[in-house]
Amino acid sequence: PSLAFFQRLYVQTPFILAEYQARYFTATLTGQIKLPAAGELASAAWTTWNERGEEVPTKYRYNMNLAQFQYYKGLAEELGLSPPPHHLDALCDLYGFVAGGRRCRPTVYRRAEYEFDETSKGYVQVRGEN
Repeated sequence: PSLAFFQRLYVQTPFILAEYQARYFTATLTGQIKLPAAGELASAAWTTWNERGEEVPTKYRYNMNLAQFQYYKGLAEELGLSPPPHHLDALCDLYGFVAGGRRCRPTVYRRAEYEFDETSKGYVQVRGEN
């Protein structure tokens, strides 16, 4: 490879993703990590595409949604880095909760506010409905 596009997600892009992707790309250029053959990469891409199912409109099939958090962990593992900070697990839970609210209560989910709770190591709703 000689060109890379970093931070390609749907809505938000945590800085940790840019760092991991840049490190991964650099590792492929230096030979630290060897990419699979082009056919294997294409096959994996089609498998992921098809796993998303026909119920997901084509324009949304590249959205990582909750899978992005496992993606961070996978990149860190392949690079031999320590796992992402624990707050990303809490962020994953929050992301899933808000997404559920968006589907079930689309007119009010945006009014909810959350704060990180050090005791539970997770986000708790402090205002609004969800």
